[in-house]
Amino acid sequence: KVRKDVLVIGAGLAGIAAAWELRKRGLNVSVLDAREGPGLETSFANAGALTPSEPEPWNAPGVHWDLIKSLFDPHAAMKLRLAPLPGLIGWGLRFLRNSTRKRHLAASKANFALSRYSLGQTQATRDELGIEFDNIQAGTLKVFQSETRMKAAATAAELLRADGLEYKVLSRSETIELEPQLAPISDRIAGAVLYPMDESGDAHAFTCALARKAEEAGV
Repeated sequence: KVRKDVLVIGAGLAGIAAAWELRKRGLNVSVLDAREGPGLETSFANAGALTPSEPEPWNAPGVHWDLIKSLFDPHAAMKLRLAPLPGLIGWGLRFLRNSTRKRHLAASKANFALSRYSLGQTQATRDELGIEFDNIQAGTLKVFQSETRMKAAATAAELLRADGLEYKVLSRSETIELEPQLAPISDRIAGAVLYPMDESGDAHAFTCALARKAEEAGV
């Protein structure tokens, strides 16, 4: 007879969620963690962003130019450093090979499907168990200073509309009307893209609440 015992290492958000789902499926689950409680490492201060609207990998078409520019920009979001470069040549070539428009779009669609499913599972667990975790269901707003960058974001979003991504392009006045706190810098804003399906919350609070429910269920 095959034993149905599972040991989960790590009581962070991923570990506790896995333990809860496995327990629901009838398995005997134990969770081990080096800390005295759940969610006290990465999940403690995680941003808690539930954002299917950001599925694009960083290796977008033309990323090689951004990497070259990063050599001279100390504040670049994606930084290329020469010292470790020899050991990363193989990985780097694969990174660039997958930055074609076709492969990047395929990866974006796959990421969006996974993110949307993950958000749905989070919502279902929240509603089923009545979990309180400062959940905000107001969407996210991506604000732009450049008309060109805003149009690029809208174009990327349009490619995923058929897959279920919801978005709305807002003018400068519409952006300020939606978020009045931006009024003092309105002259620097070109507009924004609103993603109404996005949410956010406290990852630590969610992890602790789910851990309590899991323990009550026998984990």
